[in-house]
Amino acid sequence: MKSILTTLILALSISNSTIAQVSEKDITQMMSQTVPDRSQISYNTAKQLPRLYREGKQDTLKAVVDYYLKTLGMGFTITPYLIIEKINKRSFNEDLPNFAVIDTYTYHKLSYGEYYEENIFKYIEWYRHLADMVKRDKYDLEINDTYEAYIIFIRNLAKEQIKKAYLSPVEKFLLQFYINPTDSLYSTLNEPQYYGTRLQKAYKAYYKVSTSLTGMHSQFSLGIWKPNGNLSILGMHPDVGFSIGGRVNKLSFDAGMNIRFVYSDKDYIVRVDTTYYNTNYFFGGNIGINATYELYRKKAHEFDIIGGFGYDGMDALPGNNNNNSNGQTKGPTKSINSANANIGLEYKLYVNKKTTTRQFFNYIGCALKYNYMHYDNAGGTNLDGNAISFSLIYGAYSCKIHNIYNDPFKYYWNKEGNNKVSF
Repeated sequence: MKSILTTLILALSISNSTIAQVSEKDITQMMSQTVPDRSQISYNTAKQLPRLYREGKQDTLKAVVDYYLKTLGMGFTITPYLIIEKINKRSFNEDLPNFAVIDTYTYHKLSYGEYYEENIFKYIEWYRHLADMVKRDKYDLEINDTYEAYIIFIRNLAKEQIKKAYLSPVEKFLLQFYINPTDSLYSTLNEPQYYGTRLQKAYKAYYKVSTSLTGMHSQFSLGIWKPNGNLSILGMHPDVGFSIGGRVNKLSFDAGMNIRFVYSDKDYIVRVDTTYYNTNYFFGGNIGINATYELYRKKAHEFDIIGGFGYDGMDALPGNNNNNSNGQTKGPTKSINSANANIGLEYKLYVNKKTTTRQFFNYIGCALKYNYMHYDNAGGTNLDGNAISFSLIYGAYSCKIHNIYNDPFKYYWNKEGNNKVSF
């Protein structure tokens, strides 16, 4: 009997050990699990909420919302639903749950009301851009369809609530926005009925940021400067430039300078007092103010129109080539100057993006400009003419992380760009 029991226990042990083994398929599944990122959680939330609401599964819907908030904190995907639900339950009081789950932001402990005031326009702007991107089919088909359905879901919820008579001005504004997410509504927040509201304070803070130079940029250029008309006697010259300035939305301004060098192809005549000199010396440049406006952007490609005004000049005599009567080597100097107005086109390719306490966007590209000028070489060779300049450019744009909702590049780093849109 003892031997039988021993044999039975041994057999059971071997059997249990065999049963406990995990198949290769299970191992593969176990080791290939990933942690969902912000985009995945946001996408799944947008996909599930309309279905769960339609099917009346309120407990499951609440669990999905709680999971989103616990995992991501507040976000622009969930904010419209939470606000409309609060309005429906008559519990909206210009506040949002302050969940301390933030990716790269420096987070401060705020009350629910303070958190709402600091973030509501960020969520409004994000949602507006999402609606715009979906409308223009900027995402993969499945993602685009999911968010389009979610936007319709939010719109229908808002339409149900806006019929109610007890709504406050802020509640009406938010519902109108979720019905038609457009920035054309923003200016109405200056009206008296919004005085003292957190939403109006948030809008004024947003407006101050959006109309200021929210980002700085700098640019280096290397190219050629080719004059035409009578000025063509100077020949083509290398052109090296640097500029620095700021950008707001599609418009940027900068101050810059260019230097041109290499002797002229042909001699020309200049007059100093009553003496005429033959020279082929050339050292020129330009100092000016420029403006750039974004005409078109797709993915990481940008096309701009550029223009500016400045002061153009050239040295025709360096002042050290001739012996004078005292045996010194210093000779006469001669500078010829002109006002400069220019206009042209610019192409930029954004090649990478880095995020620290600021966002940095580096780009390469090229620029073609036509320069209008008038060199007055009194008594010397006629130098009337303009010039064409072509340059290869390298530059960088930066903006504060806290102003990311006003960043003009964020919604173009999506499915086909170098970075995905963050939700």
